[in-house]
Amino acid sequence: IVSVLALTAIFLTGCGAQERAEASAPPANPFCETQDATQPVAEPQGEGQEKFDEEGIPLKYQAGQYVYNPVHIAQYALLDRDNVMLVADWLLKTQDCDTGQWFYHFDFPVGGTSVTLEAPWASAMAQGEGISVLTYAYDESGEEKYLDAAEFALEPLKVDVEEGGLKQDFFGHDFYEEYPTDPPSYTLNGFMFALLGLHDLAQASPNSDAQALYDEGLKTLIYALPFYDQGDTSAYHLGHLFDPPRKVHTSPRYHVLHVKQLKRLNEISSDPVLQYYHNLWQWYITSDPEKWEGVGATFVYE
Repeated sequence: IVSVLALTAIFLTGCGAQERAEASAPPANPFCETQDATQPVAEPQGEGQEKFDEEGIPLKYQAGQYVYNPVHIAQYALLDRDNVMLVADWLLKTQDCDTGQWFYHFDFPVGGTSVTLEAPWASAMAQGEGISVLTYAYDESGEEKYLDAAEFALEPLKVDVEEGGLKQDFFGHDFYEEYPTDPPSYTLNGFMFALLGLHDLAQASPNSDAQALYDEGLKTLIYALPFYDQGDTSAYHLGHLFDPPRKVHTSPRYHVLHVKQLKRLNEISSDPVLQYYHNLWQWYITSDPEKWEGVGATFVYE
């Protein structure tokens, strides 16, 4: 499995591939522990800025405290595959039993918008990266529970944001929202991470809904890319269009990340639009080396 950088209340166990294909819904995760919206923050351990809980799960300092950040935790495994099983077991335990989501238990003001997401909230980026980790854990261990949890994590990508899910309409196309804001924000890097996670699961579980969700999302990406192009960089999200009046929210390091993500997605699903915007956005960097000197992607995994 290669990647850049990865609703039911009835608990079904021991399902094989054929049973998953025939089921009307993917099996729920029987290992989840229902999380309270006021989940206590673990006591941090470790030296310097790197802090961990007593089980070795990395914590992130946000909102004035050390918190469990699902994306931060997933990336701990995606950047070092030695951590895959540790993180996969945390994902099993903390996946919401009803929705398949991994929740953030702190409020978060979304940069470049007027919106603060109130706890608990979820993210398509966390779903995508969590799916990648669980898929790698299944690949490493052969244990079906990881694949079942990854499939369960698809469910919020099928549900509209206004109904508690992570799917947003983008002019008739399905967009998987990193930040489920109202009005929509359409954050690009989180959407592409969700697609990469879907690709990972589609490879491991061809009979799941992952490939169909990936295909729909890829169509959206191809349609949406022109909206992000700013003539010399790419927009981080589209808050300037859907929550005006406000400036275009850009970030050099996220632009570099967009280029790398487009490169990987075009390797997976060769498309002239993906190739065009990869080349154009890469040209923005190479044509003005002084502006981009020292700028690296915020996060990439191979």
